[in-house]
Amino acid sequence: MLLSLTVFIDDQCVLPSASNKCCDDMADLGPLDIETVSAGPNHVIGPDVELPVAGLWTFDVTARFGEFDQVVFTVEIPVSD
Repeated sequence: MLLSLTVFIDDQCVLPSASNKCCDDMADLGPLDIETVSAGPNHVIGPDVELPVAGLWTFDVTARFGEFDQVVFTVEIPVSD
């Protein structure tokens, strides 16, 4: 299943394209790397996120605030067929 991922961060940060991951623990899948591209300040998109099965997916987004500080945001999203 193909979907699109959009991430906005309200605070000033740098969003690295290689630090976005998702997994489905019930199906024992992941973590899968999600490739993202910059879509403006504090905004990235993953236009072609391919998930192999429907289920409750956990998405981890790592946002860098400066050179050394980073925060991982986690959200669970139900994905249906």
